Amino acid sequence: MNWIALTGIYFVAWFISLLGTLPFGVERDENPEAGHDAGAPVKAMMWRKVAAATVIAGIITFSIWLVAELELVQLRPDL
Repeated sequence: MNWIALTGIYFVAWFISLLGTLPFGVERDENPEAGHDAGAPVKAMMWRKVAAATVIAGIITFSIWLVAELELVQLRPDL
């Protein structure tokens, strides 16, 4: 597997991981100021979520690379 394919897999896995980590740790303000959205989080903690998505995407990408290198799944027919 070449580095271009691994980079593409990493970015797709990172984005999906980020979307999966966004809801964790959200605390909403019970009495928002006038004009503010009631569903907006008090502290979004985006750096933690970005770091978690980076680690999760790295693990997913490494797992896919390992499966491809060890040929645990055959995607090409035997000739």
